[in-house]
Amino acid sequence: MKILITNDDGVYAAGIRALAKAFCDEHEVFVVAPDSERSGASHSITLTTPLRVKQVELSDLPGVPTFAVNGTPVDCVKIACGNLGVTPDVVLSGINLGANLGSDVHYSGTVSAAMAAAAEGVPAIAGSVCASKPKNFAPVIQAIKAMIPAALEGACGVININAPDLPMEEVKGYRFTASSHQKYELAYVEREDPHRQKYYWVPAGKLTRCEPDEDTDERWVQEGYIAIVPLKLDLTDYACLQAWKEKKAE
Repeated sequence: MKILITNDDGVYAAGIRALAKAFCDEHEVFVVAPDSERSGASHSITLTTPLRVKQVELSDLPGVPTFAVNGTPVDCVKIACGNLGVTPDVVLSGINLGANLGSDVHYSGTVSAAMAAAAEGVPAIAGSVCASKPKNFAPVIQAIKAMIPAALEGACGVININAPDLPMEEVKGYRFTASSHQKYELAYVEREDPHRQKYYWVPAGKLTRCEPDEDTDERWVQEGYIAIVPLKLDLTDYACLQAWKEKKAE
């Protein structure tokens, strides 16, 4: 099987290397990823500057074709399939260093890279560990391997997997679930540099909370499960559309 691996943490990130190592012995693996971190890039593509692709060699991935792109995760998928001649059977995006839970998937470069693949008709899975400096990649790798058959069958647009940062023996199991709702403080954090000029950081304060009986990805990860959410490409609100059509027909 041909596997294209990408991410938004950059080609040298620990997560993408762990993912590539998990598959390269038994499959034909290609790594095409941003040359540096592009977290939060969402579905963006590069429009006003030229993109450059550089083949690099990772010491722990000998023989795996690896390319660094000075663009976004979506750029990487498009260049891999459109320019580098990669024809993957499946695209794996990750392993993201940090959670991609709930509505945060709209901002995630990791999930968006998988969405870009799905938009081209290629099965795709996004995988994340819910820790900024994770120590345990094995649970999410095992979940990705388990879900590849479902991806190849076209079960949904993208399979989004989030795992707790726990050793495999401490993970309680899998939960097929829905996306949670994440809402953050609106105002960016305002600070002042040594020249007394203002600058801003994205706010981290979360306004929503996960209820103990929610059947959502955030709840299950907090309880030590791997959360698996099917995502779709079509954002159409069909209930609203039908209501409009019925109203017009009156």
